[in-house]
Amino acid sequence: MLKNKEKEILKNLRSETKKELLKQNLAAPLFSIQCDYRTKKLKLNYSYPKYIGINSNKEKIFKKQQKDYYLKNITLSQKEEFLTNLPNYIKMMNNKIEEDSKNSFINDRQSIIYWTTKYTNISNRSNSKAIKESSIKGDKESLESLINYCKLFYPQMLDIWEWSKNGKDFIISYMKFKQLKSSHNKKPWSDGTVNSNYQRIRAFFNWISYNYITFPANSISGLVFNKNKSSVPILKENELESIKKFIESHNKVKNWKWFIEMLTIFLETGLKLEILCSLKVEDIDIKDRTLLYNFNKKNRDKPEKYKLSEYSWELISHLIVNKNNSLRNDKNFLFHQRFYRSTLNKGSENEMKLIENPEKSFSVNGFRKKFSDMIVILGLNKKITPQYYRNYLILKMLGSTNNNINLVSKKMGVSNQTIINNFINNFEIDIKGEKLDLFENEILKTKGKPKTKPKRKRLKGGGVSVPFMITREMFRELVSMGYSKKEISKMKSEEAHELILKEL
Repeated sequence: MLKNKEKEILKNLRSETKKELLKQNLAAPLFSIQCDYRTKKLKLNYSYPKYIGINSNKEKIFKKQQKDYYLKNITLSQKEEFLTNLPNYIKMMNNKIEEDSKNSFINDRQSIIYWTTKYTNISNRSNSKAIKESSIKGDKESLESLINYCKLFYPQMLDIWEWSKNGKDFIISYMKFKQLKSSHNKKPWSDGTVNSNYQRIRAFFNWISYNYITFPANSISGLVFNKNKSSVPILKENELESIKKFIESHNKVKNWKWFIEMLTIFLETGLKLEILCSLKVEDIDIKDRTLLYNFNKKNRDKPEKYKLSEYSWELISHLIVNKNNSLRNDKNFLFHQRFYRSTLNKGSENEMKLIENPEKSFSVNGFRKKFSDMIVILGLNKKITPQYYRNYLILKMLGSTNNNINLVSKKMGVSNQTIINNFINNFEIDIKGEKLDLFENEILKTKGKPKTKPKRKRLKGGGVSVPFMITREMFRELVSMGYSKKEISKMKSEEAHELILKEL
């Protein structure tokens, strides 16, 4: 306990503090000055509104919570120093009260901070096995950006129930803000980034409604943000023909032969360059002349297979087998490091010297550099990269497999969603709807321009009206859900409509 003399000093300090507050007209919260009887250091005791939940009317409930703030190195005997720094202490307490009140949401089920912590923990997702770590990372970055914005400008939006009332208007203003140049935005968001973040935030709130029964579903659904999407670069037929002619004319040229061998396999398989360059001799079945490879390094039990053509086999067989047709054991990688370097003996037969390392694979960057040199020689667009050809091959495979996205995804090592996003406009849609001749002999008169909206019908028992036919928009949505063209063609429009509603 404090001694009587110390109590008198503390009482006097409190009195002087009140006078100073009036004198300086400081907007101070309610607080009291206390003293630790052991250290004799001063501490300020203040209260803040602690959020404790909502009542039956969805109204927020707060209670006053007391908290101490210890002043560093300020003791009972340092009255003058305390009074001098009083404005700073007042400012500090106001900030602490606001901060403590916000933090009271963090561990509460009404806070988006609480739900973000759970949502970005992959073990909390019901389909966690299908979610990539990169997707979880993207969700976390998107939601943390939203939370920081709320903390800075609209702390009330940290409460999930505010989103059920004003969520749509708020997310629109948030996206507009993110597209502005300001000190808070390191880089203004593009239309594509806005659309991507909206999809992530919408999925987050829908997940909350699934796990928190009283929270309404689709609280911010139904908004449309323009997606500034550039067309996917695809190699043209005439450009491919030029490359094939280059192969024929350069497959025996020393400085190009090794690259032509890799290029031929690349054009035939469409492999990612990382996989192409890391292929090993042991990945070749010399009996069937089959190439084995894995897109997923973790799952090597089920490799993809590709049977090489006669042309390709003749071109690269010397890299795989010895003269007695046995598998080579003097190297690991199929395409080991090889290149020709100019010597000092200009004009001699040995002007080009072969440099090779059987224990090292050829680099991806080296392949890209040689590919770029070829494009320049052919006089083609300098922007053409190996990815242009992969896009070309994906599109060709979609056409030859009747838009079998799952098969193409598996063969090319590209996700279904990437194929849908990049090539949906190239899909050939040929879906015949139900032909209804209800008004075949009727003459319909309309005022002004004819309406282009599809005819609609009511579902049995009432409900939302749906188109007579499966529209292009419905087709795209069903494709994104994993249905094939053949499956969609057999659906009735109301069946397709129900599937889409369930997904939403």
